[in-house]
Formats: sequence, C-alpha cells, structure tokens
Amino acid sequence: MIWGGERYLCHSLLCYWGKGIHMESKEKGSTYSEKINYLRGIERYSRNLDYEKIECVCRDILDEVVPEDSTAYGLAYFYLGATYYVKNDFDNMFDMMVNALAYLKRSEQWRLEARAYNLMAIISVTQGNTVAALEYYMLGLGCCNEHNIGDVQRSIEINIGYLYLDTGMYKEARQYFLSAYARYMAAPENERDISRLTMIYTNLAESYMLEGDMDNTAQYIDRIEAECKPHFGDMDNIYVDSLCARFYHLIGDADKRDMYIADLEKRLGGRVLIMDIFGDMYEFCLLMLELDRDDIVVEIINKIEEPIKKTRIANIKRKYLELKIRLYRRNNCEQKCIEAMNSFFDLSVQLEKDKQKMIATILRVRNSLDTIKERQKQLELETQRLSEKAETDQLTGIANRYRMSRFTQEAFERCRAEHIPLSYEILDIDYFKQYNDEYGHQAGDECVKAIAGLLAGIENENIFCARYGGDEFVIVYAGVEAKEVKETAERLRQQVYDLNMQHNGSSEYSIVTVSQGICHDIPCEDCRDRDFLRAADEYLYVVKKKGRNAVCIGNLKGEEIHY
Repeated sequence: MIWGGERYLCHSLLCYWGKGIHMESKEKGSTYSEKINYLRGIERYSRNLDYEKIECVCRDILDEVVPEDSTAYGLAYFYLGATYYVKNDFDNMFDMMVNALAYLKRSEQWRLEARAYNLMAIISVTQGNTVAALEYYMLGLGCCNEHNIGDVQRSIEINIGYLYLDTGMYKEARQYFLSAYARYMAAPENERDISRLTMIYTNLAESYMLEGDMDNTAQYIDRIEAECKPHFGDMDNIYVDSLCARFYHLIGDADKRDMYIADLEKRLGGRVLIMDIFGDMYEFCLLMLELDRDDIVVEIINKIEEPIKKTRIANIKRKYLELKIRLYRRNNCEQKCIEAMNSFFDLSVQLEKDKQKMIATILRVRNSLDTIKERQKQLELETQRLSEKAETDQLTGIANRYRMSRFTQEAFERCRAEHIPLSYEILDIDYFKQYNDEYGHQAGDECVKAIAGLLAGIENENIFCARYGGDEFVIVYAGVEAKEVKETAERLRQQVYDLNMQHNGSSEYSIVTVSQGICHDIPCEDCRDRDFLRAADEYLYVVKKKGRNAVCIGNLKGEEIHY
C-alpha cells in the first residue's frame, strides 16, 4: 500500500515540496529580506537542499524579527519544523508546526498551513495514531478546499485513502483515490508527476484486491504497466512487483507470480532504499513466508536492520518486529523469538505513551485554532464597528456623506441596469443659520437630530437617508414611482412642521420648516448619479424662491412633475 509519504519516508519532505534545483546557501550576514526570500524559494526549489542552512536561517529570523511579523514567523517555524521532520525528530517537529499554524493562518499562508497539517498527519500515522492523523488530514483538506490548493489536496486525499484502506474500508478509500485521480487529470500536463499517478493506480488496485475483486485489480495493473512503467526506476519496479506477485498468487497464476518475485529479488541486490517502501516489503515478506521463501525474508530483514535501529518511526519498527517473530517461530529460534517479543512489548508501551502525547498535541492545535477564530471574530466585529463608525454621522446616527456616496452609486447602477426609476431628494432646514444665531449651536444640533430621527423612520429597503452636511440631508428612492416619492416627501415635510419647534429667526414661519427638491427619472446610459444630485439641488432652489416649506419634484430635463 502506497501513500503520499510512506514511499518516500526517509525523504518525504522532498515528496511534498515538488521538483526543483539546488539552492546555494547564502553567506552569513544576509539581510532579513534575503532570508525570507530564501525560505520562500524552497517552495520552488527543493532537491538536495542544505537543511543545516535552512535551520540557521529559520533561527536567525526568529531571533531578529518581532512576533507581530506573522509572515516571517510562519515561514520560520514551518521550515524549522520541516528540518526536524527530515531528522526524524518528531517531538520538536510537532512543536514547531503547532507554533507555525497560528502565524500561517494569521498571515494567510494557506498552502504552508495545509502542508503543516499534512506533515503532522503523516507522523501521526507512522507513530500508530490513525485517529490523530485523520484529524490533521481533515483540517488540511478543509484548508485546501477553502483556498483551492489542488496539489496539496491531491496528496492529502491519497493519504486519507490509505488510512481507510488500512482499516478495511475499501469503498471509502477508493472515493479519495478517485478524487485524487480527478485532480491529477485536471492539472496542467507539465505539473503532473507520474509517481503520483502510480500511487493512485497502485492503491486502487490494492483496494480491489483486498476486497476480492480481481477483475478491477487486473484493470489497474494493466494501467500501471501501460501508463506508468515506461517511466519507472528500481524503486517503482519493486513495489509494483510486490503488488503483482501477490495478485497473481491470489488468482493462482504461479508462473507470473514467480516471474515478479524473481524480478524483485534481482532488484533487491542493488542500492535500494527499502525503508522508503517498507509497507510494500512487509506485505511481500508475508507472501514469502507463505511460500516458504524464508531466504528472501532474511535478506530483506538484514537490509533494513541498521536503518530500523536509527529510525523513530514506531509503526515500521513494530512491523519489522512482527516479521522477525514470525520468522523465528517458523524456524524454532526460541531465544531470538523471546527477545523480539520483549522488544515488541516495550515498543507497544512506548506507542501508548506517544498516543497520549499526540492527543495532547491535537488539543493544543484545536485550542490554538479556537483562539485564532475567536480573535478573528473579535477583529471582524471591531472592523465592522469601525466601518459603521466611519459611515455613520456622529451627531445624528444616520448614514454620513461617505456612506451616501457608496450607496448612491450602487443604487444608480442597479436602477440603470433594471431600467427602473430613481429619485434623489435634497432636504434643507429653512433659515438654519438664523436658528443657530437665535438659539445657539447646541440647540441647532438638537434640531438637526430631531429631523434626522424622522428620516430614520422612513428608511426601508428602497429608501435611504443620509446627512449631507450641516443642515442638508439626502434621501434616495430606488425603484419608487414619482407619485409615491412625492407623497412620502410631503408626509416628511408635514412631520417636521408638526414638531412645532420655535424658530423666531425664520422670515416665513415662526417654527422650523424644511424645503425639499427632488429629481425623479430612469437613469440612462449617458447620465451619471451626480446629474440627479445636481437636478435635485436646482429643484430645491425653486422651492426656496417660492417661499420654502414645500416640495418640488421634476425630471432630468428640468420639467416639473405635478400631481
């Protein structure tokens, strides 16, 4: 079974960073921006990297930069975690990735965030904690879905499919493999990696084989032979040989089975990183034990003994010990079998401790995510509050001129597109300067607030009101017929009159009144929203000339509308 990290386990960082060329290390003393660009460059160039240099650059950034620089901290923590990943130092790797996630999310580095979850999931699998792995995979998948990160999503889908495959949920596994295949085919041809296609086909064949569907298994093996094998290296041939040997054994074709076994045995004699495909080798060894080919099992065990001693990947160690126990039991090696069983027990105890640490890490990640979400929510509320404050007239509480400009443009465009009427009204308090002179500016403010309160009362989805400045207000009617506009304006004028606010400075009345000029028309392609405002101002001037405390409505042509 092949997943997006197991085949390249010793070099899996490269597997996730894609193709590229060697990036030379920079001399000590590089500037801050050079260090940031160096880490960003790893996104593009990833083969034969100098991981010691990467670690130094990351530590320099963490020492030099303030934590408020989320972009720099996210990059540094992620790639520092990646260097620990290459070293198989998974405890420190997890700590770095947990730190990175908060900064990556805050700085919207979504691709690295998805990769961080993917790497954490891979390690969870290798430590035997599939529950933790699935949690991280799903977080990574959610990030990919939300931000359209197709290549990382394809890798995660292969990995999730492997988890389902490993637990016997074959149909569910195929859903993820087929989704990964669809993303592979949708990618531009120059971005397709044949190794990914081989993984997908191999896992699909494996799922059908384990389910007992040999016809579909054969179809995917044929696809591998036709589409992928021409591009194979030794490693690819070995794990495909393992698959084919097991398939032909199950269908009773001993000749073809032995042909693939012989080819695999020949390739094992070369320089092969068996640890990179240990899962496939484990299944192959079980077949060899069944066929009494203990010699091949011994050869494979001897090849991986030294790497096994160095690795901290618990799942591989456990399967390695299982193989040794099976082999020793078959050959009555009682003392060696007891020693292997004791090691297996000690490893199981350690795995249980590791699971507890994994659970604690998941809780830390979840808590960190919840904290970030809460901060984002508070930030959104604060942004909304500031936005409302910026668009609200502080004296009256209704929209200000800034908000009016945005709304009027939107209303104008909608009415023009839908070919429906639009009305702009300018409302002006009569003799307001004299009111301030007579009663003082505080009383003037109260007068403005009282009229604004009446305007707020007429607002609905089609009527918008704003304070234009001083004693002037603008009312916009979108999609409202002229008769209704005139009636609404008249009611408003009467409501102001009925407030009965004393105004001894008025030349016309002894109470506060308003004058209203309205332009009503259907916007055409050649006109602009300012044309409506200019016409409304002209109709306001007509009212003032006639004695004020009145409404005048007309169209863009300068023609008054009478009812």
